[in-house]
Amino acid sequence: MSTFIHQIKHLAYKIAKERAETNMNIGEFVYNTNLGRRLVVKYALQSTLSMEELRPLIDEINLLFDQFLFYAVTKYAELKEAELREKNLFITQSHKDRLTLLGQMSSSFVHEFRNPLTAIMGFIQLLKFEHPHLPYIGIIDHELQQLKFRISQFLHASRKEIIESEKETFSLLRLFEEIIEFLYASIVDGDVEVSMDIDKSIHIFAYKDQLRQVFINILLNSIEAVKEKDKPRCIYIDAFRQNESVYIKITNK
Repeated sequence: MSTFIHQIKHLAYKIAKERAETNMNIGEFVYNTNLGRRLVVKYALQSTLSMEELRPLIDEINLLFDQFLFYAVTKYAELKEAELREKNLFITQSHKDRLTLLGQMSSSFVHEFRNPLTAIMGFIQLLKFEHPHLPYIGIIDHELQQLKFRISQFLHASRKEIIESEKETFSLLRLFEEIIEFLYASIVDGDVEVSMDIDKSIHIFAYKDQLRQVFINILLNSIEAVKEKDKPRCIYIDAFRQNESVYIKITNK
């Protein structure tokens, strides 16, 4: 009997593998197997055996068919699940590879873009020195400074850039003045008034560009929030020192 069960299992696994590899529906196989079960039972009932003799025979037939279906469906499910995991792994890896390649290409492009930008900014400084009253030179310089800052932020998104950056000591008031100047267009567009009350003596030792980006994000969110409110729209920036700590509070009305 055990040999017969082993043969049933082997046949069930073979059928499950063939259907999984050809992507055939297991439901059709289950239906046809049960149809064959009914035919076998039907012929058994038409035999000359008594009901007492037929009952254990029919029970044995049902048991064998049930085991055959169990082995086949279980193996089919295992194979399809393994196939799905393999596909998901391939998709995930392909996505990671594409993101890595895109990041490398973008970083390379930004580095190449920064070189001519530095040269342009240098010539702009020369023009400002030689022709201080040249129209629009200040606007051009301001826009180039914003572009340079955006490029620096992009490069800081990579871990390598963050590791290579160094902490520095800088004035908190001056940092916020630079941020407000940088966000000037957004502030005007939102018709927002920004009020600062920052202790001039506060200096911080930190990663300046990363901290600048944090405050820019906060202020941009604040501008978007107050734009939904009635005028006057105000954003307040307060910073003060208490004991050994520096507290920064940004609120809006």
